[in-house]
Amino acid sequence: MLVKESSKTRNVLLRSFMASTAIIALCSVSMAHAQTEGETEEARQKTVVVTGTSVRGQAPIGSTVEMVDEELIRESGQANTTDLLRTIPAVSNLGLDEGRGGGVQRAQVNVSQAKTLNLRGLGAESNLVLMNGRRIIPAGTTMSGYDVSALATRGINRIEVVADGSSAIYGSDAVSGVVNLITHRDYEGVELYFRQGYAEGFTETRFGGAAGYDWGSGQAFFTYDRYDRGGIMQSDREEIFQDLRAFGGPDLRQTFSSPGNILANGTTYAIPRGQDGTLLMTGNFAAGTQNRTDESEFKSLLVNQEQDNFIAYVEQDLSENFKVWGEGYYSDRNYTGSGDSLSSGFGRATLTVPDTNPWFVHPTDPNATSVTIRYGFGDLIPPNTEGGENPWQIAGGFEWGVFGDWVAEGHLSYGENTAYRLNDKLRSGGLAAALSDPNPATAFNPFCDATEFTCAPQATIDTFKSFLLIQGEFDQTDAVVKASGPLFSIPGGDVSAAFGVEYLENSLTTTVHAAFVGRAPRITTASREVSSVFAEVAVPIVGSSNAVSGVQELDAVFALRHDDYSDFGTTTNPKIGVNWRPVENLKFRGTYGTSFRAPTLGEIDAEATRTFTLSTPFDPVQGQTIQAILLLGAGDRLGPEEATTYTLGFDWEPVSGLNTSLTYYDIDYQNRIAAVDAGTILNNQSLFMDRYNTNPTDAEIQAIYDSPFYRDQNLPYSSIDAIIEARSGNLNVETQKGIDGSITYDFSALESDWLVGANFTKILEAEQEQLNGLISADILDVINNPVDLRARAFGSWDYENVRVIGFVNYVDGYTNDLVTPSVEVDNWITLDLSGSITAPDSAPDWLQGTRFSVNITNATDEDPPFALVPVAQTAGIYDSQNASVIGRMVSFEISKKW
Repeated sequence: MLVKESSKTRNVLLRSFMASTAIIALCSVSMAHAQTEGETEEARQKTVVVTGTSVRGQAPIGSTVEMVDEELIRESGQANTTDLLRTIPAVSNLGLDEGRGGGVQRAQVNVSQAKTLNLRGLGAESNLVLMNGRRIIPAGTTMSGYDVSALATRGINRIEVVADGSSAIYGSDAVSGVVNLITHRDYEGVELYFRQGYAEGFTETRFGGAAGYDWGSGQAFFTYDRYDRGGIMQSDREEIFQDLRAFGGPDLRQTFSSPGNILANGTTYAIPRGQDGTLLMTGNFAAGTQNRTDESEFKSLLVNQEQDNFIAYVEQDLSENFKVWGEGYYSDRNYTGSGDSLSSGFGRATLTVPDTNPWFVHPTDPNATSVTIRYGFGDLIPPNTEGGENPWQIAGGFEWGVFGDWVAEGHLSYGENTAYRLNDKLRSGGLAAALSDPNPATAFNPFCDATEFTCAPQATIDTFKSFLLIQGEFDQTDAVVKASGPLFSIPGGDVSAAFGVEYLENSLTTTVHAAFVGRAPRITTASREVSSVFAEVAVPIVGSSNAVSGVQELDAVFALRHDDYSDFGTTTNPKIGVNWRPVENLKFRGTYGTSFRAPTLGEIDAEATRTFTLSTPFDPVQGQTIQAILLLGAGDRLGPEEATTYTLGFDWEPVSGLNTSLTYYDIDYQNRIAAVDAGTILNNQSLFMDRYNTNPTDAEIQAIYDSPFYRDQNLPYSSIDAIIEARSGNLNVETQKGIDGSITYDFSALESDWLVGANFTKILEAEQEQLNGLISADILDVINNPVDLRARAFGSWDYENVRVIGFVNYVDGYTNDLVTPSVEVDNWITLDLSGSITAPDSAPDWLQGTRFSVNITNATDEDPPFALVPVAQTAGIYDSQNASVIGRMVSFEISKKW
């Protein structure tokens, strides 16, 4: 109790401090006019956000930064920032995505319908997302990734992506790279906008505004963004269905249906369709028949979304060399949809119907006292689902020019996120009374076709209807103080350095209320504290003053960060970068470094994830089925995932306006957290002696029975043959090698400005070793894994106030090994178009600052390539991880700036 009170007091003090910081920054607006008129904007210390380094005024050495500017954000045709970033070839669509319940990389945990980023296909939790260089709040009930769509689109000035390990700079999660969303500075005026989009079966609307003011010694900026989108059912797209027999696949439709299927003496009898269940007799049933239900009829492909996003920023110079600032963002996203989870569409049960039921009938025995029916409740209890997220964060800080060119800066941020899903569920405990009720006015009629008739009064249905709530409440405190400036001069220039400390504290409270099975709410908490120190030194070995033939420039950077975690210990990560410019228009570069990902709080929350249960697996060594206790969920002593990354590349401008870039990367990703299933353990017993206890003692068994994680009955000790340890651990290894490339040519001709180019990511090798090398597989170009080539070509034309731009997107083909024999999936090529016209300066005053635009994604309405997916959760004839069935999307936008 004392600990809880202490934490509560600390949070109160923290929020009070944050409020005070914001008040100081806001009140400083009124102080602006008291400043001397001689203080101009040029005299202020301007904040320049640079991704990939802590050294002020220094571009990252050795790494490349891919930038998406405000204009490209508008022209992408995408309604949110996440989808925009997914157009970058290095960003895959594996893992957590809105509406996806299958696939790989923990997609099934995405109950809040988040849209996350996944650099290089290494996992949404393995890349870090920042706003103005500071960590944002993660998404989902397990906080396993970052949903950048929570940030108002109009508030973003540019996006910088460093696809390189960066834990030496930023700490955990920066394994495959860093995405930094940089908000507007020096924004003057007011802008309002409205966007309307259309695709087959749904529409989306986005509107909002931005306002900014610069008063010379300070500035303020605010933006609001509203997004509304209708939903789409899976059955609205012809590529999604469960009866795959016409394509050589299985029939995955459920035999739990309405009307249901009677089971008698090992034979099924379909209850006839199109009748109300009141006149059935024994002769109305045909042996061997079955009713089946396609779950896609009850599952959303896209849920209905409503989202409000805010971003605010204010800064003020208090003196010539001291500035304070405050900023924050807020998002409220809510959704409604259908599907009782992301992996199943409706409630189901095997019913035992007694002969007291008013409409009782048996297919073969008129004297039977009961009958068994497989029944699906999708029509009686529609699997309505609602959920969403509410992330917010505020930050306050300062910049202080302490002496010379040295600048000290610091910030304190605090944020929270509440993510949840609440869905209607079948409560089987209420069925027995409704089935045995002899009163036709109140009983449940299981012989009725619920797709066409009312099979029970609503009051009766409510007796076997309940809910499941899953909720995660996350909070994060982050404090950073650092200093940066020149140390001394050498012939190549000034040696500059940055050093600092960081304190990070976060906690996750998980609530699971499975009311449909009669359980009380289960509330668990996981938390951690992280103390960090970091330093970075940039050395200009050769510069303009000591350049020689073949070495016009030679720079090196050395960065080191040490993190101390309260749960697993310490980790230290270095990074080295080098730039070499042999001639003016050619630069070679390279980096070496190590990075890490700390286990998420959801992964270390044993109480929320662990389940100990009885199981009867087959032991191939003994040649028989055994009675075992299976231990599932979070493992003990989870440590960080660790990666070593190398890059080598060049940037070359052979002629003016033509820029080329090529980067080779090599990632060795060790100790990845994964679970091992019982079948793998039993089939490889010599490798898993420590996980397969074939002679458990009575004390070991009793300890499990006494555990709060045990869910089953207590069998006699002598009945338990083994204990199987299948909890997660640092078990896997992934390696990936590839090339990132880009080419652009900017030129003028025919009184117009032109820009053409292309970006691509070519993965040369991708391997996964499960259980630290014991089981190895080549996963490149295999479904549910990274595709070897993604590319995006573009071309734009600018003439006065008119701009037209087109994008060609390419996803290479790959192998579908979900079917036997394996087959090849074709490549997918789509075309996006955008055009805009801005009112010229000669236009009437009321029209000036007005911009009209139209965007078309998948302009040719290209169907996704055929890919048979014989998996119940994602069944159909396309792969949602590499293609979309949304089809052509047309949007129109009008904006006005004053």
